[in-house]
Amino acid sequence: DEYPGLDAGTIRAVLDAGDLRQIFDALEPALRSLFADGIVDVLPRGTYQQICVVEGMPADEGPEAADSPPEPACVRQTPASELHRGHRLATDLARALNESLSRAELRSAAADIGRYSALPNLLFNEEITSRRRADAEATVPVVRNYARNERIVDEGVRITRDDLAVLEALQEERFRERLRRDRSARQRMRIGRVLMLAILLGGVVQLMRQSDPILIWQINRYVLLFVLWGLFIGLAAVVLPQPVWGGPAAVPASLLAMLAVVLYGEELAYRIVASGLLMVWMVPELGSSMVLVWAASGISAVWMLRRVRNRNQFYRALGVVSLVAAAAALAVELGAGTVPSEALVSSARAAGSVAVSTALTLFLLPLFEAAFGVTTELTLLELSDLNHPLVRRMSLESPGTFHHSQVVGMLGESAARAIGANSLLIRVGANFHDIGKMLKPRYFAENQGNSNPHDELTPRMSALVIASHVKDGIELGREWGLPETVIAFIPEHHGTSVMQYFYRKALEADSEGTVLVDDFRYPGPRPRSRETAIMMLADGCEASVRSLRRPTVSRVREMVRKIFDGKTAEGELDECALTLQELAKIRDAFIPILVGIHHQRVSYPGQREHEAQKEQESREARARARRSGPAVVSGS
Repeated sequence: DEYPGLDAGTIRAVLDAGDLRQIFDALEPALRSLFADGIVDVLPRGTYQQICVVEGMPADEGPEAADSPPEPACVRQTPASELHRGHRLATDLARALNESLSRAELRSAAADIGRYSALPNLLFNEEITSRRRADAEATVPVVRNYARNERIVDEGVRITRDDLAVLEALQEERFRERLRRDRSARQRMRIGRVLMLAILLGGVVQLMRQSDPILIWQINRYVLLFVLWGLFIGLAAVVLPQPVWGGPAAVPASLLAMLAVVLYGEELAYRIVASGLLMVWMVPELGSSMVLVWAASGISAVWMLRRVRNRNQFYRALGVVSLVAAAAALAVELGAGTVPSEALVSSARAAGSVAVSTALTLFLLPLFEAAFGVTTELTLLELSDLNHPLVRRMSLESPGTFHHSQVVGMLGESAARAIGANSLLIRVGANFHDIGKMLKPRYFAENQGNSNPHDELTPRMSALVIASHVKDGIELGREWGLPETVIAFIPEHHGTSVMQYFYRKALEADSEGTVLVDDFRYPGPRPRSRETAIMMLADGCEASVRSLRRPTVSRVREMVRKIFDGKTAEGELDECALTLQELAKIRDAFIPILVGIHHQRVSYPGQREHEAQKEQESREARARARRSGPAVVSGS
């Protein structure tokens, strides 16, 4: 009764075999093999190259499931030819019994018995198949050819979605055809795009000049800016229409952002990135819905590298910006209804673009620095090392100047943090601003002992010697390859101010009124950046406070106020971007440091008498030198 379909020949072959256990032992592994491959109940008509196998889905889902049909994932895909079904089941089972049963009639009998146990373990789900077939058909582009003067849609007929797509394609094709035939139209389009870009770039450049006035004097930075924009637009034009290069998700907005923030700083970098994205978005051939992904990766790259202190920050930025770009791309794709697998591919492309951009940034930065003479914070970090040969030489040959430079650097860094200026640039500028003094260290007060070489010189000659350290410093800086932004501290920290001590000394000795104030001026130029202006103020305040006999808090504050008021009244700060509010913050930042460095010390027993005696001896020696004057020898 269990095998009603067996014929008499099959039953006789089984009985003649004698050992039924042999048949059933051979059937068990053969059936396992068929179940592993899959026994399907039915397949619809058509050609099927691959069969998608899902788990836990019955053939008939019922009305409740039809309301919200699930979308299970494929467990495996298998060729349709490898599945076992219907009329082929007995033949496939007999083939599986070849090795275990040698007699053909016994294999046939065993296969007839086994097919009653080989029930289907794969059930065809028509609803999911139909749904996936429709999704696949929707992704295939439909091409339809129309003859000339053929009507696309009749008047008064409701336009379908397909009709609308055809009409939009027709409009786009007519526009392209008109551009191909009408040369003047192409020229007008190019002129319009150039004007749009010019308006955009003009506004951006003006904003950048307001936030960084030094750009007015550095044409090379303008040129580099346009090189960055051109590089970004060129790479965008390459990858956007080419899926093999990554498509819209791979547009290297993070490359523009990383280069901009390192070369121009955080504030300007945001404007540079925004301008670059607008340029790409304004060109119809390059426009894309991925602009949100580009903006997210650009903003996050600027934020991560806003204060670069070592190259390891690039690797941290790579991790964070990659995650941001991948998440933004995934959100945009899913929001547009893209299939999850394709959305993940787009997300991976966005993250890969950030990785490539990081590598390109590290490669291009040294080239741009050398080609355009731009100083990055990475270069400043290298120059801030006190083991630099020039700084080490200054510490040995003019230790007083070296100590003065370190104090001025402390003042400048504190003031820069107070107003948001570049504290690292000020620290490096302080290290090198007086390197010219190394050539004649004894002519500067901080390096003198008991003797003063200026006692043997006229005031005008002394002024020439003092002013020469600016020229000597510039030559030394260029000889050692210092960046121009650092060399600018050498002349600008003096500006065009007057050497008051020697000027007044000349006035006292002049009875004919021949002394010209310009003979006692530094050559300039005046400070043209906030950083060099801070250096001028710090240099003047440090030297003046050092001359105070009793540097109390009130005296220090009064001296600092006089220096600030004097530089402002002389117009030395007219060409920098410092505001009155920032000047007040700088003044407040200087005072605690100056008080702490030059505070009053306790006098030990006998110290005051000894200092008074040494000062009296020094005054008498200078008086004797002035009375004796230079010797005059007459010849015959």
